[in-house]
Amino acid sequence: MKKLIYLVLILSLFLFCGPKQEKVERIMEDGVEVVVNHIEPYRIKGEPSTFTLEEEFVIDLERDDIAEVGLTEIQDFAVDSFDAQGNHIKSFCLKGQGPGELPGAPMMMFTENDELMAYSGMKLLLFEPDGALLREVKTNLKNTSGATCLDNGNYLCLIIRYPEEWTDNTIHMIMLYDSQFNEIKELDRIETFPMVAQRIKGIRHNILAEVSCGKIFTGSQQRDYEIYVYDFSGNLIKKIRKDYINVPPSEEYKERFLGMFKSNPSVYEAAKKKIYFPSSLPPFHYFLTDEKGRLYVMTYEKGINPGEYMFDIFNPEGIFVGRKSLKGFSILEMLPLNIKIRNDHFYYIEEKESGFRQVVVYKMKWEK
Repeated sequence: MKKLIYLVLILSLFLFCGPKQEKVERIMEDGVEVVVNHIEPYRIKGEPSTFTLEEEFVIDLERDDIAEVGLTEIQDFAVDSFDAQGNHIKSFCLKGQGPGELPGAPMMMFTENDELMAYSGMKLLLFEPDGALLREVKTNLKNTSGATCLDNGNYLCLIIRYPEEWTDNTIHMIMLYDSQFNEIKELDRIETFPMVAQRIKGIRHNILAEVSCGKIFTGSQQRDYEIYVYDFSGNLIKKIRKDYINVPPSEEYKERFLGMFKSNPSVYEAAKKKIYFPSSLPPFHYFLTDEKGRLYVMTYEKGINPGEYMFDIFNPEGIFVGRKSLKGFSILEMLPLNIKIRNDHFYYIEEKESGFRQVVVYKMKWEK
């Protein structure tokens, strides 16, 4: 009987004094679910909240064997769902105007069906993972900086609408098109100041779109910390909202921002007079997703080590579950094209002191 009583006491202590799973705050706005996240992460039972990085291999463009195959520069890359050791296998999608060729350096990504999409100059190519050309699509879209082929046949594009007058704003829009590139819907937008404006805010005015698990995620630096989630037909199905800490622009940030104009002394002097910096920076700089639907959001909060920033980690339901201090991975506050996360691997392009670039591949070890 005493042993039974002790067992009941131990179980009671475990149940009532052990870690509790927090109730996630969710509200409805105009028929859309909003996941409300706060400054501190939610404690979700069994949910990994952070990770460590363990280097696996490096693709170094300074290596002679890589230079011999003609790979001397990397501007963008894509990662499929298969394992790899980083060895060169083959080359395809050459520069040119012929079948399977593109006029300039392409933007690349793998679709969720493991088809490699490459886009440049109003031309979109889809390849098998082994490089076999599947199809070629010529678009009628002008002033687009990228296109993504969705698994339902629609296309997600970032369109830039330049002003007709110097006094008008430039508009960057995330647009959804059907398989014939007929417009379906505008998903998000951001407007930048005209160059003739008396004062210009010293931020990047970033607009973002990521695709994962049949969903489209969009965000803008002209909103609060709020990320929209759409399905592939353009229906808004969720908003991910988070409280955040206001971060004032540091002197380092200001110098780095103005440094973009230093190559032209007269432009630099004019920029110093025209550009003003807000009392606080936007809530986040950029975000990216993995194939499981997690979100990794780079904030402007300083990280643990020099050059690092705090990244907020959201699970596939849009719940803030943890943080990780990582490098900024961007140059002059521009959006990075040089990071991918897939299959619990972290890939990024790094510039060496010699000026050569390399792709560094890490294994992500998740921790609860």
